[in-house]
Amino acid sequence: NRRHMIEAYGSMENVPMIRYLYVDTDPTWWQEQLSTVEKHIQLSTEEFVDIQIPGTEELYRGIKRGGFPQYGWFDLQKLENLKTVTDGAGTVRPMARLAFWFHYAKIRDAIKDQLNKLRNDSVATFMGTRHGIQLAEGINVYIVAGLAGGTGSGLWLEMAYLVRKVLDDMGITGANQIVGYGVLPQAFKDLSGTNSLANGYAALKEL
Repeated sequence: NRRHMIEAYGSMENVPMIRYLYVDTDPTWWQEQLSTVEKHIQLSTEEFVDIQIPGTEELYRGIKRGGFPQYGWFDLQKLENLKTVTDGAGTVRPMARLAFWFHYAKIRDAIKDQLNKLRNDSVATFMGTRHGIQLAEGINVYIVAGLAGGTGSGLWLEMAYLVRKVLDDMGITGANQIVGYGVLPQAFKDLSGTNSLANGYAALKEL
């Protein structure tokens, strides 16, 4: 993890071949780490994508009018009573996906920004000069998600498809790999929410 990388190499600047991006519907963890985690280990603002939706009313109206075909999968009749996606998706996977598509451009652009930084020629030069590591063509992307909540289980696969599309759109060739690490519900000490086990099952079944 990030702490181990920094302890091994001194700082993330010493391993520019590794980048982090944290996407969530609940900013609580990111906000807390600003005061509980050492400054040199903290995730920066550019490494965090907040995909909360403070109010869904206007979005719902657009879906009803048929103005947003990308949300055709969303069961408005069943979920219309859920008016926000803040402080998490409430263990409801479709609400996390709603937030994903609502913030699609922001997530895509954040991924592109990180990939562009990895592709910079200075990264390969630095790794070769400093560590004697010859970087091969291609980029490995690791997607880590908790599968008990709505956000992690709902976006795990969506994020993989988006990353693959961005890699293709950017013309990044080579042995690109997208690897997923899903943390099953049983791994969480304080498991709460009636959907937790179902979320984990659904996320795995979609693979």
